[in-house]
Formats: sequence, structure tokens, C-alpha cells
Amino acid sequence: MRFWVVFCFIVYHHFFSFQVYGQLNIYPKHFGQIAISKKLLNPAILNLNKDTSVLLGSRLNTGPFGKIYNYCLIGNLSLNKYDSASYVNSVGVKFSNEQDGQFIERPKFLLSYSIKRKLFSDYWLGLGVDFGRAWFVYNGTDISTAGSDSNWDGNLGLVMNNSTLTLACSYNQFFNSRVLPRDLYFRFRKFYTVFAEKKFNIRTSQLTIYGQNQFLNKEIDVLDIGAILKISDHFILGTNFWYKKNFSVIVGFEGIKIHEHQLAVSASYNTGSFNKTSTTVNSFELSLNYIFSKR
Repeated sequence: MRFWVVFCFIVYHHFFSFQVYGQLNIYPKHFGQIAISKKLLNPAILNLNKDTSVLLGSRLNTGPFGKIYNYCLIGNLSLNKYDSASYVNSVGVKFSNEQDGQFIERPKFLLSYSIKRKLFSDYWLGLGVDFGRAWFVYNGTDISTAGSDSNWDGNLGLVMNNSTLTLACSYNQFFNSRVLPRDLYFRFRKFYTVFAEKKFNIRTSQLTIYGQNQFLNKEIDVLDIGAILKISDHFILGTNFWYKKNFSVIVGFEGIKIHEHQLAVSASYNTGSFNKTSTTVNSFELSLNYIFSKR
């Protein structure tokens, strides 16, 4: 019931809230794979499964916009020896870069910490924080000079979950930092994110339905709704719908054994061809998630 309340709130706010357009604001580039997006945006979700893991994600546009891409690395170290039956904690690192052609890039480097405490039954409450620096870089050309600037950046996250339900929210880019790489200001504008996910066991398969909305300031909200079907604990088939932008098809494998550890691989194709009002170009995404065995 909690899942459907939050899920309906996400959809309602997106369709009926008033939008204002703005310029010079910087928001994170979109990933169609929710496994990447939710960890980038909410530090409390890093420790959701109490695993030590490394996640690599990349997104590459196709066609004439092929030089526009973004990639990330998300590492999480579970501090098992400090944990108890009632709480778990972890530290992590996030590195991402958004490359707009060969002349503009926006890298970020954040350190993360999260802690989860057991509430009752199998429900857990988690808190997380990201803290670091964000850059805006102009690479010089033959007729223009280079320039760069950086400022503080961070995210705050909250999550409540059990084995089948996850409800989360985050306060992103909360420093609201401004950078001046050359002679024009850009702002890493603060925003809020709400996420809801529900898992259903169907014989030997598991169906996950989720919704995520980024409440942007002076821009159109980013609404994602999707479903992931895991078949026989290994094969992944899913879709993601980014409202008024594009549609993603996701395939992958989980639980690939490498010695005592596990590897998950997912690939997706994002297209706006089904939406006549979309200005989003087509793109490919690839993610690799290496999960270390618990000792």
C-alpha cells in the first residue's frame, strides 16, 4: 500500500505541477537504467543490499551527437566488522563525467557514507550523504581559450525498505553551487528526488515495478516509470519510460560467478522515436556491477 501511495504521488506531481523554464542550470544527465540512476542520486541506496560492490555505467549518444556521452563509477565498501544485527554502515566513492562534445565536460568526485538501522520486523531505515567537488571545464580551441571552475557539491538521502519494498527520497546538489568557467555563470541547481520500488515474486521469476521523479527547479521534472523482470535469478528483461522523452529496452544477466564473487551486466537502447514531441536523441547504455562475496 505504501508503494502505491508514493507511486501515485510521483505521477500526480509530474502531470499537474506548474513548470517554469530556466537557463544556465546544471542537472545530472539522464540514465535509462534505474540501477545506475538511483545510486547516483541517493547515497542512502548505496548500502541497500549490504554489499561491497563496484558499478560502472556509461551512456553514448548515436548519430551526429555521438561525441556526447556520460559515464560513472560508483564504489561501495560495506563495513561488516563494525555492523550488528540492528544496523549496517558503509563508505563509498562516486565519480562521474558528462562530456558534451570535445570542448565541454562536467566531472564530479564525491565521497559517500550511509548507515541503516533496523526498525521492526524486516523494515530498515537508512540515511546517506555525498560530499565532494563538481567541475565545469571548457577545453580550448584554436580560436578560444580554455577555462574551468569548481565548487562544492553533495546529496542527502533517506530510504526505508524491506525485502520487497523500497521508498526513498533525496536532496540533490544541496550546495546550489555556482561556477564561472569563463565569462558565464552556471549553477549546479539543487533539486529533490522521490523513488518507489515494489518487487513481486512470480514462480521462478521476480517482477520489479518502480517510479522515480526528479523535482527540478525552473525546469520540467524528470519522470521515470519502468519494470524489470528477472527470470530464474539470472536473465534480466526490462523497460523504462522517461515521460515525453524516450523509451528504453533493457537486457542483461545477473549472478555470473567469478570465483567467489558475482558480476551483473546490463545493456539498454534508449529511443525517442515513439514520441513525436521528443527532442531526445537515441543512445546506448552499458553497466557492469561487480559484487564481492561477503566474508
